[in-house]
Amino acid sequence: MSIYYLILLAIALSADSFAVATTEGLLLKKAKHLHSFRVAVVFGVCQGVMPLLGWLIGHTIYDLIDTWADWVAFLILALIGAKMIFNSICNERLARPRSHSLGWKLWTLGIAVSLDALGVGISMAMQGMSLWTPALVIGLVTAATCIAGVQMGGRIGRRMGEKAELVGGVILVMIGIILLF
Repeated sequence: MSIYYLILLAIALSADSFAVATTEGLLLKKAKHLHSFRVAVVFGVCQGVMPLLGWLIGHTIYDLIDTWADWVAFLILALIGAKMIFNSICNERLARPRSHSLGWKLWTLGIAVSLDALGVGISMAMQGMSLWTPALVIGLVTAATCIAGVQMGGRIGRRMGEKAELVGGVILVMIGIILLF
């Protein structure tokens, strides 16, 4: 696999992580470097580990994963996005919405947006390709794009104010729908 192909693959796989990272930035008053770092590490690890898991799984349960991965990602993103939309419309909270950049919610988002990398790992295993370098490059590119996404989302979020949670929720639901197609 050429380095150019590998970088393009990593950029393509990191696109949905970038969008979710931007949504995380929208929820922050100021996107601090610590938030960017957390999102980048979690999403980078998830994107880097998923091809390895796919490699290990191989084609044993390929059909099951291939059939359900997009639906699982859609449900996770749609549920989190719907909750954000509901909170923003119902004005359930008076305080500024909180980012998901801590704990299990962040890991859930990281796994949801990296399920496509699982499929890449399975296809690489079936082709007999080496996976350690691609997994590392995919993880690093994802981490870099997530840092940019959180920072960009933070700048946009400051301008949007209270509508940031609504926009973030809509974006998550849209990403989930796009994953289905």
